[in-house]
Amino acid sequence: MNFLKNISIFIICFLPIYLTGINQNRLLLKPKKILVTGGTGFLGSNLCRKLLDLGHQVTAIDNLSTGKIENILDLKLNKNFKFIKHDIIIPINLEADWIFNLACPASPP
Repeated sequence: MNFLKNISIFIICFLPIYLTGINQNRLLLKPKKILVTGGTGFLGSNLCRKLLDLGHQVTAIDNLSTGKIENILDLKLNKNFKFIKHDIIIPINLEADWIFNLACPASPP
């Protein structure tokens, strides 16, 4: 029962702050270089889209083992977006302010 109470308190206290865009406005102040691994998957591609909408420079890395290039076709037109076909098992040297690691099959074989 305490769990439900805590969730309710969280929703009541923090959801209105998120919905008013205070957190998003903070992100808009200074554009970041962001790396998204697993960037062609469902979650990764939508995260890339949102980060680009907020004005950030986004690099997506994916080996396309489970993701689809079709998920990011519209993003390739954005000058702040770059896609690298690469397996993250192999080291790569990139600069980023933030990294979102979504490179993991949802249901491994």
